Amino acid sequence: PGPGLQLPCRDDGGARATTEPPICPVAARRLVMLQAKDRGNKRFQSKQYRAAVREYGAAILALPAAEMEKSEEAFLRGTLHCNRAAAWLQLAAATRSDAATSAAAAALEDCLADCTASLAALEHAGAQGVAPVWRKALFRRALAHEQLGAPSPAVEDLVRVVGAQAAASEHPSDDAMSALHRILGAGPLPADAALGRVVEVLVAVLSRGLNGPEVEHAGGALPGAAGAPAPATGATATATPGANLVSSEHKLQAYSLLTVILTARNGARSAPMRAFIASKGPGVAHTHLHSMEGDWMADAKRGTLRLVDALVRMPTVRAAVAALDLSPHGLHAATSEGVHGAGCTH
Repeated sequence: PGPGLQLPCRDDGGARATTEPPICPVAARRLVMLQAKDRGNKRFQSKQYRAAVREYGAAILALPAAEMEKSEEAFLRGTLHCNRAAAWLQLAAATRSDAATSAAAAALEDCLADCTASLAALEHAGAQGVAPVWRKALFRRALAHEQLGAPSPAVEDLVRVVGAQAAASEHPSDDAMSALHRILGAGPLPADAALGRVVEVLVAVLSRGLNGPEVEHAGGALPGAAGAPAPATGATATATPGANLVSSEHKLQAYSLLTVILTARNGARSAPMRAFIASKGPGVAHTHLHSMEGDWMADAKRGTLRLVDALVRMPTVRAAVAALDLSPHGLHAATSEGVHGAGCTH
């Protein structure tokens, strides 16, 4: 604050002081923090990433310590750490282009630390899973892990991002889906347990907007944030029938990954295959293969339908589809019990 700045406090009775109020330390520090945050944003926008790191650091230091337990201040701290993580990422990219790999690695490690601090603060504020800044912190940490040569924790963070979006019936992030496709496509694949969580999230993404008992509750209980309330049993990523269907690009990415994962781990007892069956993946795949919902012409041209067909022909998946008693059009076959009502010929 400049000379002569007066930030009034309240007296013991709660009334605002009326004569020469003293500077309130908490309000003064908050103002310093907001000014530093604004300068950091401007430095970042002008691609002065090192200066942005300094300004965000000054903003973090200026946060009033006495206010740290409040959810509003915790959310602000989480935002500042997430902003500084973005600056570290950009600084690492610029440094790496100059062939200073050790400096780039140091910047990425600082990015990891800031992302973890951001997530802790946001979870303290109760913002995990829903706040865009929480997802940004996870995504930036995933990128840092990937660039440091640690694909498994990167995949874990990306699964949490896409899983939170699927649980909220939102379209998955293009960046998160592309990163997941890039990392898993490059190999080596993570452990089976981690792949099982990937499969659950991919099925939830693919089930958007589909309808019918064979896809109801597809995806199951999606992987959530550590420390966050787990989704209720039977939580579903499906939406209004025919609405909000998965995009053609995301469909291709998801089925490409499922093909890679389930081909590599095709045993009926493997965690990925068990996750695919349990999350109603066979019903989702069969519905995509035999329905004309969505941009099916684009799916055919891109080769997505060939991937789905190959997936459904895998012995374990084929057996699961057969157990659903589906017709070629994705509808339940007629039964002696007449579950579709009198006169139904499905």
